[in-house]
Amino acid sequence: SAATCCRFNHNGEQVLAGSQNATLHIFSTVSFEELMVLKGHLLGVRACVFSFDSSQILSCGTDQMVCLWNIGGLDRHVKVVNAPSLILRGHTQGVRALSWNPRDVHAACSSGDDGRLIVWDLTTG
Repeated sequence: SAATCCRFNHNGEQVLAGSQNATLHIFSTVSFEELMVLKGHLLGVRACVFSFDSSQILSCGTDQMVCLWNIGGLDRHVKVVNAPSLILRGHTQGVRALSWNPRDVHAACSSGDDGRLIVWDLTTG
């Protein structure tokens, strides 16, 4: 399925790609191997981003959801994650963009087709 978004992690060793088929894929830029597949969106992924330490990922899509994925503690043999750690619901239409707060790892924002900008507390949802 076609990639709809992509982001490098902060040290450039991994790249994250979201796709129209509702999955995210993490690839090594060193070995060019696929490291992990994240499944949990219901429709296409529109935006994705690594946390600064690469232990978490935020993604959003046409399914009106913002998903938080905790990947830092996962065994490297885990290739498929079948559900996000937290699903944030508040948009009434597809979500187009998201960003982590650079001063607070527990805060992020998203914007959607509904015209809303939502600031999220990632500890409580």
